Amino acid sequence: MGNIACTGDALQVFQLLQTYTLLTGYLISNADVTGQAAAKISDCIKNNLSNCRFQYINHACFIWITPLLTTSLENHLLTGSTAPEELYERIADDLYQRGYSIVPAALPPALTTRLTAYAQEAIDFDPAGIGRAGQYHQNEFVRTDEICWIQGSAAVTTAWLNWMDCLKAYLNKRLFLGLFSYESHFAHYPPGSFYKRHMDAFQGESNRVLSTVFYLNSDWTQEDGGELVIYPPATPDEAVSVTPLAGTMVIFLSEEFPHEVLPARRNRFSIAGWFRVNNSTAQRVDPPR
Repeated sequence: MGNIACTGDALQVFQLLQTYTLLTGYLISNADVTGQAAAKISDCIKNNLSNCRFQYINHACFIWITPLLTTSLENHLLTGSTAPEELYERIADDLYQRGYSIVPAALPPALTTRLTAYAQEAIDFDPAGIGRAGQYHQNEFVRTDEICWIQGSAAVTTAWLNWMDCLKAYLNKRLFLGLFSYESHFAHYPPGSFYKRHMDAFQGESNRVLSTVFYLNSDWTQEDGGELVIYPPATPDEAVSVTPLAGTMVIFLSEEFPHEVLPARRNRFSIAGWFRVNNSTAQRVDPPR
Protein backbone atom coordinates (compact mmCIF):
# COMPACT_ATOMS: atom_id res chain seq x y z
CA MET A 1 0.00 0.00 0.00
CA GLY A 2 1.48 3.36 -1.02
CA ASN A 3 0.63 6.60 0.74
CA ILE A 4 0.54 10.01 -0.97
CA ALA A 5 -0.11 13.17 1.02
CA CYS A 6 -1.45 16.28 -0.69
CA THR A 7 -2.57 19.80 0.12
CA GLY A 8 -4.76 22.36 -1.63
CA ASP A 9 -8.33 22.82 -2.67
CA ALA A 10 -10.75 20.31 -4.14
CA LEU A 11 -9.63 20.84 -7.74
CA GLN A 12 -5.96 20.25 -6.88
CA VAL A 13 -6.81 17.09 -4.96
CA PHE A 14 -8.95 15.79 -7.81
CA GLN A 15 -6.18 16.54 -10.35
CA LEU A 16 -3.79 14.55 -8.19
CA LEU A 17 -6.32 11.72 -8.16
CA GLN A 18 -6.39 11.74 -11.96
CA THR A 19 -2.60 11.39 -11.97
CA TYR A 20 -2.63 8.30 -9.72
CA THR A 21 -5.97 6.73 -10.56
CA LEU A 22 -4.38 3.87 -12.53
CA LEU A 23 -2.02 2.83 -9.74
CA THR A 24 -3.56 0.19 -7.52
CA GLY A 25 -3.36 0.03 -3.74
CA TYR A 26 -2.66 3.73 -3.18
CA LEU A 27 -4.03 5.85 -0.34
CA ILE A 28 -4.17 9.61 -0.93
CA SER A 29 -4.64 11.64 2.25
CA ASN A 30 -5.11 15.33 2.94
CA ALA A 31 -5.36 16.71 6.46
CA ASP A 32 -6.33 20.28 5.54
CA VAL A 33 -9.66 20.07 3.74
CA THR A 34 -12.81 22.06 4.54
CA GLY A 35 -16.17 20.36 4.57
CA GLN A 36 -17.20 22.23 1.44
CA ALA A 37 -14.06 21.14 -0.43
CA ALA A 38 -14.51 17.56 0.77
CA ALA A 39 -18.07 17.55 -0.58
CA LYS A 40 -16.78 18.67 -3.99
CA ILE A 41 -14.11 15.98 -4.01
CA SER A 42 -16.67 13.38 -3.00
CA ASP A 43 -18.98 14.43 -5.83
CA CYS A 44 -16.12 14.34 -8.36
CA ILE A 45 -15.17 10.84 -7.29
CA LYS A 46 -18.76 9.60 -7.24
CA ASN A 47 -19.49 10.96 -10.72
CA ASN A 48 -16.21 10.20 -12.47
CA LEU A 49 -13.86 7.81 -10.70
CA SER A 50 -15.47 4.51 -9.82
CA ASN A 51 -12.19 2.98 -8.67
CA CYS A 52 -11.83 5.32 -5.65
CA ARG A 53 -13.36 5.06 -2.17
CA PHE A 54 -13.67 8.30 -0.15
CA GLN A 55 -13.89 9.15 3.55
CA TYR A 56 -13.83 12.55 5.33
CA ILE A 57 -12.87 12.45 9.01
CA ASN A 58 -11.87 15.41 11.22
CA HIS A 59 -10.93 17.76 8.36
CA ALA A 60 -8.94 15.02 6.62
CA CYS A 61 -9.97 13.23 3.47
CA PHE A 62 -8.80 9.76 2.54
CA ILE A 63 -9.12 8.19 -0.91
CA TRP A 64 -8.32 4.53 -1.53
CA ILE A 65 -7.55 3.63 -5.15
CA THR A 66 -8.52 0.22 -6.51
CA PRO A 67 -8.05 -1.20 -10.04
CA LEU A 68 -11.70 -1.02 -11.17
CA LEU A 69 -12.08 0.96 -14.40
CA THR A 70 -15.60 1.57 -15.67
CA THR A 71 -16.58 5.22 -16.08
CA SER A 72 -16.38 7.24 -19.26
CA LEU A 73 -13.88 9.69 -17.77
CA GLU A 74 -11.55 6.89 -16.74
CA ASN A 75 -11.79 5.29 -20.16
CA HIS A 76 -11.05 8.63 -21.81
CA LEU A 77 -8.09 9.37 -19.54
CA LEU A 78 -6.76 5.86 -19.80
CA THR A 79 -7.25 4.34 -23.10
CA GLY A 80 -7.37 6.97 -25.69
CA SER A 81 -7.04 3.39 -26.85
CA THR A 82 -7.68 4.24 -30.47
CA ALA A 83 -5.53 6.91 -32.05
CA PRO A 84 -6.86 9.15 -34.81
CA GLU A 85 -6.68 7.36 -38.15
CA GLU A 86 -4.64 10.30 -39.47
CA LEU A 87 -1.84 9.35 -37.08
CA TYR A 88 -1.87 5.72 -38.17
CA GLU A 89 -1.89 6.85 -41.79
CA ARG A 90 1.13 9.07 -41.20
CA ILE A 91 3.05 6.18 -39.65
CA ALA A 92 2.12 3.86 -42.53
CA ASP A 93 3.17 6.45 -45.13
CA ASP A 94 6.51 7.02 -43.40
CA LEU A 95 7.23 3.28 -43.23
CA TYR A 96 6.35 2.82 -46.89
CA GLN A 97 8.40 5.78 -48.12
CA ARG A 98 11.52 5.67 -45.92
CA GLY A 99 11.28 2.71 -43.56
CA TYR A 100 10.95 4.66 -40.30
CA SER A 101 8.59 7.10 -38.59
CA ILE A 102 9.17 9.60 -35.78
CA VAL A 103 5.98 10.90 -34.16
CA PRO A 104 5.96 13.45 -31.32
CA ALA A 105 3.03 13.39 -28.87
CA ALA A 106 1.86 10.06 -30.31
CA LEU A 107 -0.30 8.84 -27.41
CA PRO A 108 -2.94 10.70 -25.40
CA PRO A 109 -1.13 12.86 -22.79
CA ALA A 110 -2.93 11.17 -19.90
CA LEU A 111 -1.75 7.74 -21.01
CA THR A 112 1.82 8.98 -21.46
CA THR A 113 1.73 10.47 -17.94
CA ARG A 114 0.50 7.22 -16.42
CA LEU A 115 3.00 5.07 -18.28
CA THR A 116 5.75 7.40 -17.06
CA ALA A 117 4.59 7.15 -13.46
CA TYR A 118 4.27 3.39 -13.70
CA ALA A 119 7.78 2.97 -15.15
CA GLN A 120 9.39 5.21 -12.57
CA GLU A 121 7.50 4.14 -9.45
CA ALA A 122 5.72 0.82 -9.74
CA ILE A 123 8.00 -1.80 -11.29
CA ASP A 124 11.30 -3.57 -10.66
CA PHE A 125 13.92 -3.78 -13.39
CA ASP A 126 16.40 -6.54 -14.22
CA PRO A 127 19.71 -6.19 -16.07
CA ALA A 128 19.19 -6.51 -19.82
CA GLY A 129 20.91 -9.11 -21.98
CA ILE A 130 21.27 -10.08 -25.61
CA GLY A 131 20.12 -13.17 -27.52
CA ARG A 132 17.20 -15.49 -26.88
CA ALA A 133 16.57 -18.67 -24.94
CA GLY A 134 19.80 -20.68 -24.56
CA GLN A 135 21.84 -17.95 -26.23
CA TYR A 136 20.67 -15.24 -23.82
CA HIS A 137 23.45 -13.61 -21.81
CA GLN A 138 24.45 -10.28 -20.32
CA ASN A 139 27.15 -8.27 -22.07
CA GLU A 140 27.96 -4.91 -20.51
CA PHE A 141 30.24 -4.08 -23.43
CA VAL A 142 27.14 -3.99 -25.66
CA ARG A 143 24.40 -2.71 -23.33
CA THR A 144 24.05 -1.53 -19.74
CA ASP A 145 20.34 -0.81 -19.45
CA GLU A 146 17.77 -2.70 -17.39
CA ILE A 147 14.33 -3.89 -18.43
CA CYS A 148 10.94 -5.17 -17.29
CA TRP A 149 8.74 -7.10 -19.75
CA ILE A 150 5.16 -5.87 -20.12
CA GLN A 151 2.52 -8.50 -19.40
CA GLY A 152 -0.59 -6.28 -19.41
CA SER A 153 -1.33 -7.13 -15.78
CA ALA A 154 -1.99 -3.48 -14.85
CA ALA A 155 -4.66 -1.26 -16.34
CA VAL A 156 -2.13 1.19 -17.74
CA THR A 157 -0.09 -1.49 -19.52
CA THR A 158 -3.30 -3.02 -20.87
CA ALA A 159 -4.12 0.39 -22.35
CA TRP A 160 -0.66 0.51 -23.93
CA LEU A 161 -1.04 -2.93 -25.48
CA ASN A 162 -4.53 -2.06 -26.75
CA TRP A 163 -3.18 1.04 -28.49
CA MET A 164 -0.41 -0.94 -30.16
CA ASP A 165 -2.86 -3.65 -31.18
CA CYS A 166 -4.96 -1.01 -32.96
CA LEU A 167 -1.83 0.17 -34.77
CA LYS A 168 -0.99 -3.42 -35.74
CA ALA A 169 -4.43 -3.92 -37.26
CA TYR A 170 -4.16 -0.70 -39.28
CA LEU A 171 -0.65 -1.46 -40.58
CA ASN A 172 -1.70 -4.96 -41.62
CA LYS A 173 -4.68 -3.54 -43.50
CA ARG A 174 -2.69 -0.76 -45.14
CA LEU A 175 0.74 -2.36 -45.76
CA PHE A 176 -0.09 -6.11 -45.74
CA LEU A 177 2.72 -6.82 -43.26
CA GLY A 178 1.23 -9.95 -41.72
CA LEU A 179 2.02 -8.77 -38.19
CA PHE A 180 0.94 -11.44 -35.72
CA SER A 181 1.91 -10.32 -32.23
CA TYR A 182 3.56 -7.56 -30.23
CA GLU A 183 6.01 -7.79 -27.36
CA SER A 184 7.45 -4.91 -25.35
CA HIS A 185 9.32 -4.00 -22.20
CA PHE A 186 10.03 -0.96 -20.10
CA ALA A 187 13.68 0.12 -20.30
CA HIS A 188 15.66 2.15 -17.79
CA TYR A 189 19.03 3.66 -18.65
CA PRO A 190 20.76 4.96 -15.51
CA PRO A 191 23.19 7.85 -16.03
CA GLY A 192 26.05 6.71 -18.25
CA SER A 193 24.20 3.69 -19.63
CA PHE A 194 24.10 2.88 -23.33
CA TYR A 195 23.24 0.30 -25.97
CA LYS A 196 25.82 0.06 -28.72
CA ARG A 197 24.99 -0.12 -32.42
CA HIS A 198 23.01 -3.27 -33.21
CA MET A 199 20.15 -4.79 -35.22
CA ASP A 200 16.87 -5.91 -33.65
CA ALA A 201 16.15 -8.85 -35.97
CA PHE A 202 18.12 -11.94 -34.99
CA GLN A 203 20.35 -13.39 -37.67
CA GLY A 204 18.61 -16.10 -39.66
CA GLU A 205 15.19 -15.24 -38.24
CA SER A 206 12.74 -12.77 -39.72
CA ASN A 207 10.25 -12.84 -36.83
CA ARG A 208 10.75 -9.21 -35.78
CA VAL A 209 9.37 -6.97 -38.51
CA LEU A 210 8.88 -3.56 -36.89
CA SER A 211 10.71 -2.07 -33.91
CA THR A 212 9.04 0.56 -31.73
CA VAL A 213 10.34 2.91 -29.06
CA PHE A 214 8.16 5.17 -26.93
CA TYR A 215 9.77 7.70 -24.58
CA LEU A 216 8.79 8.52 -21.00
CA ASN A 217 11.09 11.43 -20.09
CA SER A 218 9.60 14.82 -19.28
CA ASP A 219 11.59 18.00 -19.89
CA TRP A 220 14.41 16.19 -21.68
CA THR A 221 16.98 18.39 -23.42
CA GLN A 222 19.88 17.73 -25.78
CA GLU A 223 22.26 18.32 -22.86
CA ASP A 224 20.79 15.23 -21.17
CA GLY A 225 22.13 12.97 -23.95
CA GLY A 226 20.61 9.53 -24.37
CA GLU A 227 19.63 10.01 -28.01
CA LEU A 228 18.48 7.14 -30.18
CA VAL A 229 20.56 7.12 -33.37
CA ILE A 230 19.26 5.17 -36.37
CA TYR A 231 21.31 4.57 -39.52
CA PRO A 232 19.32 4.49 -42.78
CA PRO A 233 20.71 1.61 -44.89
CA ALA A 234 20.84 3.72 -48.08
CA THR A 235 22.69 6.60 -46.40
CA PRO A 236 24.44 5.24 -43.28
CA ASP A 237 26.56 8.39 -42.98
CA GLU A 238 23.39 10.47 -42.55
CA ALA A 239 22.32 9.18 -39.17
CA VAL A 240 19.00 10.27 -37.66
CA SER A 241 19.17 11.35 -34.01
CA VAL A 242 16.05 11.32 -31.82
CA THR A 243 15.79 13.12 -28.47
CA PRO A 244 13.99 10.78 -26.00
CA LEU A 245 11.33 13.30 -24.98
CA ALA A 246 8.14 12.00 -23.37
CA GLY A 247 5.42 11.19 -25.90
CA THR A 248 7.73 10.65 -28.88
CA MET A 249 7.33 7.35 -30.72
CA VAL A 250 9.83 5.89 -33.18
CA ILE A 251 8.97 2.96 -35.47
CA PHE A 252 11.32 1.38 -38.01
CA LEU A 253 11.92 -1.80 -40.01
CA SER A 254 13.75 -4.18 -37.68
CA GLU A 255 15.86 -5.94 -40.30
CA GLU A 256 17.03 -2.82 -42.10
CA PHE A 257 18.03 -0.16 -39.56
CA PRO A 258 21.08 -0.47 -37.31
CA HIS A 259 20.67 1.78 -34.29
CA GLU A 260 22.16 2.64 -30.92
CA VAL A 261 21.37 4.47 -27.68
CA LEU A 262 23.96 7.04 -26.61
CA PRO A 263 24.89 7.45 -22.93
CA ALA A 264 22.42 9.51 -20.92
CA ARG A 265 23.32 12.03 -18.24
CA ARG A 266 20.24 11.32 -16.15
CA ASN A 267 17.75 8.49 -15.71
CA ARG A 268 16.15 7.68 -19.05
CA PHE A 269 12.93 5.65 -19.40
CA SER A 270 11.25 4.20 -22.47
CA ILE A 271 9.20 1.31 -23.81
CA ALA A 272 10.88 -0.80 -26.48
CA GLY A 273 8.78 -3.21 -28.51
CA TRP A 274 8.56 -5.36 -31.63
CA PHE A 275 5.78 -6.34 -33.98
CA ARG A 276 6.37 -9.92 -35.05
CA VAL A 277 5.23 -12.43 -37.62
CA ASN A 278 4.42 -15.97 -36.51
CA ASN A 279 7.30 -18.35 -37.18
CA SER A 280 5.95 -21.19 -35.04
CA THR A 281 6.37 -24.73 -36.30
CA ALA A 282 5.34 -28.14 -35.02
CA GLN A 283 8.73 -28.42 -33.30
CA ARG A 284 9.11 -24.85 -32.03
CA VAL A 285 6.84 -22.21 -30.51
CA ASP A 286 7.68 -18.65 -31.47
CA PRO A 287 8.84 -16.54 -29.74
CA PRO A 288 11.18 -18.22 -27.24
CA ARG A 289 12.05 -15.69 -24.51
